[in-house]
Amino acid sequence: MSFTFERITKDLIEFLRDKVEDPISRGKEWIYPDYPRVDAKMPRISIIQSGSPFLREYISNNQSIWNITFTIDVWTNSKVKVTINDEIYSGSKLREYLTDQVVSAFIDNKSILESSYGILDALPGSIFTHPYNEELDEYRKSIPFTFSIVRITG
Repeated sequence: MSFTFERITKDLIEFLRDKVEDPISRGKEWIYPDYPRVDAKMPRISIIQSGSPFLREYISNNQSIWNITFTIDVWTNSKVKVTINDEIYSGSKLREYLTDQVVSAFIDNKSILESSYGILDALPGSIFTHPYNEELDEYRKSIPFTFSIVRITG
């Protein structure tokens, strides 16, 4: 399985759209490969390549394992209120819930990542909570993940 940054990004979006349910039921169109516009509907998840790929090891003459880092951001605001398991979530509470869902999706589904996408591992880095943006009413958390990906050449 060969890879391009565009292909990896699309695969990660497809995977998260399948594994993390949109709390306001828009379907699968709430996870994107960019940062949200100011008028974007919340909550939202963005996936951005944040590190250069580096060769981890050669497996054979035509197979190698590469590591690449993507940052997954969870965005929400105080206007969105949802009920999950009879509990109301909004603002920072919803951001924390969605962050847990994203991390759990990658940690709990490693076999699917490998068999469907050629991703051998997904290692979360230091998760960063951004200060509340009062002007935009924006809650945000950044989750860096390093993905180990098999690359086949020739």
